[in-house]
Amino acid sequence: MTIPVEVLEAEVLSLPAPLRSRLLDRLIASLDADPEWEGAWAKEADRREADIAAGKSAWVPGDQALARVRAKLACAGRSVPTRRKNWTKPPRTTVTRPASQSLMRSSTSSSARRA
Repeated sequence: MTIPVEVLEAEVLSLPAPLRSRLLDRLIASLDADPEWEGAWAKEADRREADIAAGKSAWVPGDQALARVRAKLACAGRSVPTRRKNWTKPPRTTVTRPASQSLMRSSTSSSARRA
C-alpha cells in the first residue's frame, strides 16, 4: 500500500522535533548508501587500525584533530564552525502506534518476518 506524499508529510511534521531529526538522519543516510564507498572506507579503517597497531600511527584526540583542521582551514582563508556549547544529541525514542494507524503496513506478519 502506498501512502500519498502529502499524508506522509503531514504525519512526519506532526512528530516531535527529536523524532523528526532522527527520521531526517535516517533519510539522508539512505540517500548516501553506496556499498562501494562503504567498502572502501571499511578497508581504509582497517588499514589505519593496522598502522596504529604496528606503531606507524597514533590515535589523536578529537579536540586536537579539530584544532589541526581549523588551523589548516584558517591558513586557507576558510573557517569551521565551533561546537555549540549546550548542544546535546536528541534522545533515541520510539513511537508506537496501533496497527490501524501505522504509516506503512506490511502484508507479512511480524512472526513470519522473524522466521
